[in-house]
Amino acid sequence: MGWLVVLLVLLGPGGGECRAAGNFVMVANVANGLTSITPQDVQLIFLSRKRSWPDGTIIAPVINENTKIYESFSYTLLKRSPRQYLIFRKKMLFRGQGMPPPVVQTDQEVVAFVAAHAGGLGYVSPEAVTPAVKVLALSQ
Repeated sequence: MGWLVVLLVLLGPGGGECRAAGNFVMVANVANGLTSITPQDVQLIFLSRKRSWPDGTIIAPVINENTKIYESFSYTLLKRSPRQYLIFRKKMLFRGQGMPPPVVQTDQEVVAFVAAHAGGLGYVSPEAVTPAVKVLALSQ
């Protein structure tokens, strides 16, 4: 029965679409033409395997290290623990495979970063969303 509740929460009222995943929402720059993003694309972006939006704009992801949000994002979308993701980012830097996304500590810093970068992408608690960014629905 517990897995059914989790499934219903993840799927949300739209069935295959979900605005909030756990306790966070994905936010993008308001100039971004997308209205939704797949969990697979989020994973590819934050693992530095997808670097541009469909319109060619370079993606500028930002990591929110707010403990509860970061943990939920990491397990839900990256399929890794926060520690595993930190090790991945350090290895990426050490091996010269590029720069990992910048890290901030608060939702407000994520909103400011995403608003300031045309390709900005981040995750914040739902109550932190402002008109400076747009929410991207998570879709399958």
